[in-house]
Amino acid sequence: MSDISENIEYNLDTIQYTIPNYGFSDPYELAQYVNRIIAVGLCILVHLNVIIRLLFCNKNRVTSDYQILIIIQSAINLIACVSELVLNEIQTLNIRYLKIGHPFWQFTSTERLIYTLIMAVSSNSTQDFLMLFNLHRLIMIRRRSNLLTLYMIALPLMVIGSCMDAIESYPLILVSLCIYVYVQVI
Repeated sequence: MSDISENIEYNLDTIQYTIPNYGFSDPYELAQYVNRIIAVGLCILVHLNVIIRLLFCNKNRVTSDYQILIIIQSAINLIACVSELVLNEIQTLNIRYLKIGHPFWQFTSTERLIYTLIMAVSSNSTQDFLMLFNLHRLIMIRRRSNLLTLYMIALPLMVIGSCMDAIESYPLILVSLCIYVYVQVI
């Protein structure tokens, strides 16, 4: 635990922080903030469009495993985008100046921890599903009989990997929560 407090003190000494929801340092930061909201909003619209078109335009009839993978991948990306939009943390272009949070709501530290864990796990799961998606296509081209073996190996590894990502990101999230609390007190 002392390593975390030493790390916090080091970070607080080397990086300048500002109070969340308290103005912008320059017009570039405002442009970056607006760009982030637009980009995440468009990401949500794209993935909603994919899910709606595949499910509802086909009258809730999914015709192939490939379409199921696309729907799952879009659903996970949608969860990641929504959690990023809810947390809405940005870092400015100036590396030494870190802006922590411009959230739309004020969260307790437990809520912030839960949302950040959801964001970390879902963001990493998007990469896992992209890998699974590509392996699925490769096996469909080569030998369809190996598809079940792929899923028997890949799905448990993906679940274990997501759990390990959450465990690994937990101390980092706690450090950022301490910094966030410090910033709110100032």
